[in-house]
Amino acid sequence: MNIHDETLKMRLASPLLSASSLETRNKALALIRESLNAHKEEIFEANRKDLALAEETGVPAPVKKRLKFDEAKLSDVTEELTGLMALPDPLRNITLARELDQGLTLYRVTCPIGVIGVIFEARPDALIQIGSLCIKSGNAAILKGGKETQRTNRALFALVQAALGEAGLAQDVLALAESHEEIDELLECEGDVDLLI
Repeated sequence: MNIHDETLKMRLASPLLSASSLETRNKALALIRESLNAHKEEIFEANRKDLALAEETGVPAPVKKRLKFDEAKLSDVTEELTGLMALPDPLRNITLARELDQGLTLYRVTCPIGVIGVIFEARPDALIQIGSLCIKSGNAAILKGGKETQRTNRALFALVQAALGEAGLAQDVLALAESHEEIDELLECEGDVDLLI
């Protein structure tokens, strides 16, 4: 993946996501939840492969525990998606209105940050949590999880991206980075990435 090209696509798609309705963003979240349940065996199979490789390469037990994506993690993630959908719209809320002069009023209105790069540890549930928070808040995001869960992350990301398209949102608002070289590229995208976490 060319990160520079991806961030440019995201920069162009980001305003469409931020202008989308709460209903559309919540529809995407509902579709993600449904898709996770419908394709859980594929996710679990990808996760078993990640866990087997972790065992072969001697990943410490506490780390392996975080890598696991099973029925319990799926239940937690789908419950979190339900809770996220129930939250009010974080966008376009007026948090301050002050008349500066006759006919001149200053407003502070909540809005998305824009394009965010998020690097997180090898926890596949974090991909769903971070991605869904970005969708709800109208932010485009490049997601980079740990290499130990690469197969699981790919399976989850494919479902999230498909749900975005089915909900009528641009699939370009989320991207999955997988290599350290891509992170190096991401750090050079100052003009197109607004925040790196």
